[in-house]
Amino acid sequence: MTLTSSPELTAATRTPSPLTLTRTVAVEARKVTNTVSGKVLLPLGAALMAVFGLGRAFIPAADITFGRIASIACIPGSWIVMAMAVLLVSGEFTRREAAVTFTLDPRRGRVLAAKAVVAMGLALAAACWALIVAGVAYLLAPALAGVTLPPDLEPGRIAVVFGGLVFTALAGLALGLLTRNAVAPIVVMLVWPTVSMLVARSSEVAQKIIAWIDIEPVAALFHSSAQAWAQLGTSVLAWIVLPGAIGAWRLFRGDL
Repeated sequence: MTLTSSPELTAATRTPSPLTLTRTVAVEARKVTNTVSGKVLLPLGAALMAVFGLGRAFIPAADITFGRIASIACIPGSWIVMAMAVLLVSGEFTRREAAVTFTLDPRRGRVLAAKAVVAMGLALAAACWALIVAGVAYLLAPALAGVTLPPDLEPGRIAVVFGGLVFTALAGLALGLLTRNAVAPIVVMLVWPTVSMLVARSSEVAQKIIAWIDIEPVAALFHSSAQAWAQLGTSVLAWIVLPGAIGAWRLFRGDL
């Protein structure tokens, strides 16, 4: 007696269906939420954003608005988004899991694109949470502090702050891809604002140079000008494009 296999089964076994971009994004998103760092950092970030935002409901200033509360809530959110974006790409190299990822999906460009989508999704989630916190603080301010906040939502300020979250997420992803290390990018991005401030105070020339490689260039768009947009472009080039391009080249051309 001979065994015969079904043509459909044989074809399916030989040619497995490729992963779609949506499935790859879902897998990368699960790496953020289903890891020890994600289970710790995400709730911690949400709690800190609530503390920063709701704190303004207890001690409201004269010029506080809905947009300013949202921007204050985003301060710890940007730290967490940056750290999670770094860990999203560097964690696999630290744990020696990159080979497994690219064996399951050998299209490295698609995996990298999925990681970028997840990083921007983290920024969007932080922005939405900041809006919720700002809304609660705005409603509680009259009862807690006896002050009615002005109705100005400041959509321009909100857009700038949320743009800063996206910049931070992509910069963290690019630096993590470049170094393949979690500690170095996080330390650099946290320490750089202080270092740049000290360097800028040393001379006027240094101050002008630092402004063109600012790690928070989107904040300058609060007072939009041609120079602010130009400085945003150079900062994107320095913190996202160049490290991301070098890291991607290493990923595509080198060994894991």
